[in-house]
Amino acid sequence: MASNSTSAVSHAQCLPKTSSRCITPTFTSTHDFEISSYPLLEGIGVERLVSSTVFSVGGFNWVIYFFPDGVRNGGFGNASAFLNCLSPEMDVRARFTLNLLGKDGVQVTKYEEVEDTFSSECVYLGYPQFVDRSRLRSVSLENNGSFIIRCVLTVIGEPYTEGRHVIPPSPPLPILRDSKRSVMRIKGAHH
Repeated sequence: MASNSTSAVSHAQCLPKTSSRCITPTFTSTHDFEISSYPLLEGIGVERLVSSTVFSVGGFNWVIYFFPDGVRNGGFGNASAFLNCLSPEMDVRARFTLNLLGKDGVQVTKYEEVEDTFSSECVYLGYPQFVDRSRLRSVSLENNGSFIIRCVLTVIGEPYTEGRHVIPPSPPLPILRDSKRSVMRIKGAHH
């Protein structure tokens, strides 16, 4: 049995070898959206928003929407924050967080990462109850009326498969045989 497995291993080593692997690319970036003079935005009205500039990650355009007085479904007393994909012609899988940074970049909110698909039916996702407005007022006052909404975004690309190089077969191993032949000597050949 040992000789059969040894023979199979030797035979497999002589065969050409190919391989492939599935790769799912990801593209990650951070965008900081600074809100200055927040006290001037208080009372802007429910469903009214301010937005960041457009930024690009993974070949798609994105914008952060901030609702100082919240959204209707967000609950009274909260500001809301959402990430919007401006490329809804195709589905885009992504993971992201939106967090509030206060004085000296100290993180005030800590949300778990959201993973979802942005599509033509759902172009923005986020946090209707991003932060209590009284807490937001206090954070902004500590930082001369401003704060930052930090977005950390990872776009998950389409998986693809790539082939890997061919490893040429090893040269055949010499076959050793037990030979019972002896060296022939010619008799009578003396010099």
